[in-house]
Amino acid sequence: MASRILVVDDEIDIQNILVEFISVKFEVIIDSVNSGKEALDKIKKKKYNLLITDIALAALDGISLGMATWSLWEAWALNLALKL
Repeated sequence: MASRILVVDDEIDIQNILVEFISVKFEVIIDSVNSGKEALDKIKKKKYNLLITDIALAALDGISLGMATWSLWEAWALNLALKL
């Protein structure tokens, strides 16, 4: 199963460069979004192996997105552990 990467950047040119570079170098599934809110919505629906984010995003910045993502991952891990 291929790894899944989420690229978050509000500058479309930067987003496209990152996606192109990663897709040429690695066999992965890449999703990309323009905002922290869009990223958090995707992260709630899919599990990603790697999150690449701009820090300076409007509304939900990259650091807040990282903290929210970490909380979701902790909840998933706890849920998995409880099932074992």
